[in-house]
Amino acid sequence: MTGMAVNINRADRMSKSIPVRAHRGLFDRALIAEGMRRIRTLALIMGILVWTAAALVPVMRGGYGPQTPVLSGPVQINPVLLLCIPVFAPFLTMKAFDFLNSRAGSDLFHSFPVKRQSLAASFLTAVSLWLAVIIGLSILISMASCAIMRSSVTLDTSHLGLWFLQLLAGSLLVFMRVFSDFGTPMLIGEGFKTFPVLIYTQFMGEVSTDDHFAAALCVIVVVITLFLFFLQRMMAKHYSYAMTALKPMQPVYAKGSQKFFAYLFVYGVAFIAMLPQLTVIFTSFLETVGGAVYTGKFSFMNYENTLFSKDNISIFNTYAFGICAIGIVVVLGILISYLTARKPSLLTNILDTLTMFPYIIPGSVLGIALLSGFNSGVLVLSGTALIIIISLTIRRMPYTIRSSTAIISQISPSVEEAAVSLGASEFKSFRKIMVPMMLPGVLAGAIMSWITLISELSSSIILYTSSTSTLTVAIYAEVIRSNFGNAAAYSTILTLTSIVSLLIFFRLTHNEDVSV
Repeated sequence: MTGMAVNINRADRMSKSIPVRAHRGLFDRALIAEGMRRIRTLALIMGILVWTAAALVPVMRGGYGPQTPVLSGPVQINPVLLLCIPVFAPFLTMKAFDFLNSRAGSDLFHSFPVKRQSLAASFLTAVSLWLAVIIGLSILISMASCAIMRSSVTLDTSHLGLWFLQLLAGSLLVFMRVFSDFGTPMLIGEGFKTFPVLIYTQFMGEVSTDDHFAAALCVIVVVITLFLFFLQRMMAKHYSYAMTALKPMQPVYAKGSQKFFAYLFVYGVAFIAMLPQLTVIFTSFLETVGGAVYTGKFSFMNYENTLFSKDNISIFNTYAFGICAIGIVVVLGILISYLTARKPSLLTNILDTLTMFPYIIPGSVLGIALLSGFNSGVLVLSGTALIIIISLTIRRMPYTIRSSTAIISQISPSVEEAAVSLGASEFKSFRKIMVPMMLPGVLAGAIMSWITLISELSSSIILYTSSTSTLTVAIYAEVIRSNFGNAAAYSTILTLTSIVSLLIFFRLTHNEDVSV
């Protein structure tokens, strides 16, 4: 009933925003204005992406000089502009007509006292106008950037290139994490429709499910993520920079007000980022009535309901599954990274690429793939702990592989050659020399794999049963039941586990930095 009321309210708002007067022509200015208003947020987000590229791509394509024509900017960003129509137009169109997703909105659409052709043409015109604004402003920005840089005396484009590559790599990591996130839109957004949420509801919904539609969404997600992944690799290979300096850069220590404001900014951002965790830890010690109403008194009731519950095995499963998965991840990570770094070939290059797929593909896609593949036939793993361990291993292996590959590239092959020349077999030199030298990188990747492994939700929520529930699944279930006190207690346990894991890593490696 709640969902129906929401759809009716949306239809009411839609009926108030759409002019209901009669229209003589195919296009109506009021409808065009309404269409532009409906998609303005999405259009501005897309515009920011294109405008940023308009300012940076010409620099990356060779930089500027005193004789560089101003019009070279728009010419060099043509590939970016060509993406606007085939990529942005469908999303803007779907946003403009999203009111048709509800039954009430569809009925309202058919009952408009205006021609449906007029509404469709006007909304499509609004989409076209936004695309024209995005493309037009991007051309002007590129021309202005070119003119500014041309008037400059000198410009060190190598620093811009390095900055651009770092920004591109960081943006890809953030995008993949956000794109595959299930818990945030499902819990905080209360079912806000994103790809992982749609896949879950279509595959595991309680009212109506459509496995074929969920499979189609999985294919779309895989195509999008693979396209971005290969685009990033292609650009990283094309824009390759190296810096050499006769004098190494020396750190400059701020003093006075600069030091104060620098510390204020850094610690302020860190404190804001920690506020949600601090809030969860604080609320875990508050007494609740019915799990959702806080009395204002401090109590250990939430921990008694979670830690000392007789039928609660979520905490044990989290550590047991995690330890099994991290052991497999370390062994496979060492072997795969050694093959890709020391035995380069077409096969190992393909293997190196395939090992990155689990990182970029959402966990819900992996969960559906495993459940569909091992739900019947000779090897049935659905409902077992083994399928959870396999899922965790596949999902978090890229961290260990990347860090192990990085540490191997720093070890000279002459070390192995010397061991072999002294009579040691290749396997013995690998076991006795390479593995001990790789341990720092392996531990760095393993700790990152462990921390992300115990917080995995998107695949576990599809594969778990009552006997294979984990901490993240228990948190999700408690929030759905409105038992926020128990959810806060579980979250605090998960947070403390991550902190203790980092402290153990720092203690063992004598290093205060985790680099993957």
